[in-house]
Amino acid sequence: MNDQLENWLNKNVGDETKPAPNAPTPPKKIPPRKKFHQKDKTHFRKPHPQNQSKKIPAKTETFDEKVRVIPLGGQEEVGRNMSAIFYKEDIVIIDCGLQFPEMDMFGVDYVIPDVKHLEDKTDRIRGILLTHGHLDHIGALQHILPKLNFPPLIGTPLTLGLVKKRLDEYNLTSKVKFIEIKNPATEKIQLGKYFSAEFFRVNHSIPDGVGICLNTPVGNIVHTGDFKFDFTPADGLKCDFGKIAEIGRRGVLLAFADSTNAEKPGYTISEKIVNENIAKTILDAKGRVILATFSSLIGRIQHIVNAANRGGRKVFVSGRSMITNLEMAEKLGYLKAPQGLIRPLKKGVKINELPPNKVMILCTGSQGEELSALTRISLGEHQTIQVKEGDTVIFSSTPIIGNERAVVAVTNNLLRLGARVITNKNLDVHTSGHASAEDLKLMHSLLKPKFLVPVHGELHMRHAHRDIAIKVGMENGNILLLDNGDILEIAPNNIVRKSKSKVRVNNILIDGLGVGDIGASVLRERQIMSENGIVVIVFKAYSKSGKLVGAPDIISRGFVYMKESSAIVEETKKVAMKAFEEVGGKDHKEVRREVARAVAKFIRQRIDREPLILPYTITI
Repeated sequence: MNDQLENWLNKNVGDETKPAPNAPTPPKKIPPRKKFHQKDKTHFRKPHPQNQSKKIPAKTETFDEKVRVIPLGGQEEVGRNMSAIFYKEDIVIIDCGLQFPEMDMFGVDYVIPDVKHLEDKTDRIRGILLTHGHLDHIGALQHILPKLNFPPLIGTPLTLGLVKKRLDEYNLTSKVKFIEIKNPATEKIQLGKYFSAEFFRVNHSIPDGVGICLNTPVGNIVHTGDFKFDFTPADGLKCDFGKIAEIGRRGVLLAFADSTNAEKPGYTISEKIVNENIAKTILDAKGRVILATFSSLIGRIQHIVNAANRGGRKVFVSGRSMITNLEMAEKLGYLKAPQGLIRPLKKGVKINELPPNKVMILCTGSQGEELSALTRISLGEHQTIQVKEGDTVIFSSTPIIGNERAVVAVTNNLLRLGARVITNKNLDVHTSGHASAEDLKLMHSLLKPKFLVPVHGELHMRHAHRDIAIKVGMENGNILLLDNGDILEIAPNNIVRKSKSKVRVNNILIDGLGVGDIGASVLRERQIMSENGIVVIVFKAYSKSGKLVGAPDIISRGFVYMKESSAIVEETKKVAMKAFEEVGGKDHKEVRREVARAVAKFIRQRIDREPLILPYTITI
């Protein structure tokens, strides 16, 4: 830790012997939802007449003195963050996010947590605490809230504003109770009989992010949320070092801490550096500036708008999520701009009538998404914007794992059209919102947790976080690496251990309007089709005899070009007919199975391919 940082901490955090700053106000109480009922004693059957003298004890649900934490997501991936904390009849949930699909999830839109374990306990859920408004922390709410009987949502104003926008699309907003945390330094929320929550402001790549201190009967549990330490943040609101240190002095039994950037040395770059570089690029550009970034980066967008205003540029916004997020942020006061400076880029807007050096275009598509504004611009398919020689395009982002190829393709297309392209590779125009190694050391030094669970990351990231914690003095045995569905038990007297039991959690895949109806077999079929194509074999047979009416028709997509592979097609017909006739033709399930097996074997031996084979019989 450098001297400047240490002096700042001594001045602002204070000494352990002084009274704790920012003492929280008495907790807000959330009214109980439904009374937690025990099983009715009268529901048990009568004892056998021979055993009338013996009393059968009523079966009531009992609870021990342990707090249990079950991560339902966020332990084996970046995204899908959700954890449930149990004590007696109270349950509290932290975050409810989605995960973007992995490369082998063909056609899947995103993945959400599996909450089946909670569905029969909805009357015990006291609330869902939200750390911030990114989709990997709030993006599953529209699917999960109905399953959990709409528990209260607790978060800061911007976070809840983003949640409401999302729930509005599903007509769910009116069914939810929202509890705003306007002053994280002082507010405290009572959650049922046994839990209360307090908050501390953290810096992240979206404003209004908080960490959570959950006060439990066995000790304080802290969840850092996604965080970094930034002394010059985009929104001007610094991390609340004083509150974090005060929580640390009171004692933290267990901390769940962000691990995404644990493998990166040093401190995460400040937003100030990024904003200065973007502003200089905008002011120096001679032509139009097209900037793609995440629509949730409200603080950075404020600085981009300010720079455009200084350069005399009008800001045109393209992309549905960008338009809706900026409208919401402006309404809540998180984005300020002179009237008329920011305009949605819709059909009929006369952007081409302005001089190029007076135009700034803010759009989605920094990850090369197929239907995003920037991708359409790069392909020349945007209804309003056509890239010209002299345009400057800024990617204020870094590619998410799995999106690298798509981003490169968009970049190449823009360069072919004559644009100058600026990315993080040639100028610092983006910074992470996650703590690097030195930030993590500082957080551990302030909180001083007895036990640690690294979260929000793949295993290699959480391993790196464990190594950092050991370097600052934690015992290796006090650092627990969990998987989704593991049960962490916290007993009185500082006993924390992973249970031998485990909750089964599955990948719940969202594809269009379907929720969880895509399984492993469907993904396997999609993978086969993507790699080797599909062969459809259509038989015509008599309904009474089951005999074939001529040779089958072969329909191929992505397998071979039929006109140039007639020999293979004819051989495939013969193999299919032979398998059909050997089965007898009447048992359609048996026909499909045997024809698919025989044709697959033939194609594999003949041309070493494995297409998806679909036999089908039409009876006449």
